[in-house]
Amino acid sequence: MFVGKDSIRKGVREIVDVMTEIRKTRKDFELYLISHLDNYKDYVFRSYDDSKEEMDELKMKIDTAKDWIHFYDRLPNERVMEIVKQCDVGLLPTWHDTYGYSVLEFQSCGLPVLSTDCRTLSEINKHGWRISLSTNRIDSFKEKNRQRMLLQKEIHDIVIHILDHYEEIRARGCKSLDYIKACHNPVDYAEKIKLIYNTFIE
Repeated sequence: MFVGKDSIRKGVREIVDVMTEIRKTRKDFELYLISHLDNYKDYVFRSYDDSKEEMDELKMKIDTAKDWIHFYDRLPNERVMEIVKQCDVGLLPTWHDTYGYSVLEFQSCGLPVLSTDCRTLSEINKHGWRISLSTNRIDSFKEKNRQRMLLQKEIHDIVIHILDHYEEIRARGCKSLDYIKACHNPVDYAEKIKLIYNTFIE
């Protein structure tokens, strides 16, 4: 499952391309996408954004796979969380992200996450699967396509591994949930912040 705006920057094209290819030989998975597909201009790609034609191709892939790709442009948060709880693995193979809040939301529902390692994702996605992404900015179409191919290969290999080792999902999911309880409990966090404020006040 993928949830998020700025879908192209966050890896939706890579997800759909890879899953579509895998689906040709395997039918033992479905994909949930909750995202907007209209904004394909992004600060990471700058002058090397995907074209409108490429975006139309992506939309067509999604539209012609309604039997296994469940796409929603937007949903109330309560419904999003209901769907998250029905899924097995969260996805955020992003090219660039400031934090990655969807990773925390996935983990809080017991889902391990497949993500890149950019920014804080190397810290908050400790128990899922991480892909090393070495670029912060794209300087040519050639470089973008090279990085995209590497990212897609890594996503492909990890997804195949997950499908072949389904037992890992629960183990990694339990560790992810334990991590959320230990490091991102809002009550504990509020207490820590309160202690900091009290230190300055005193």
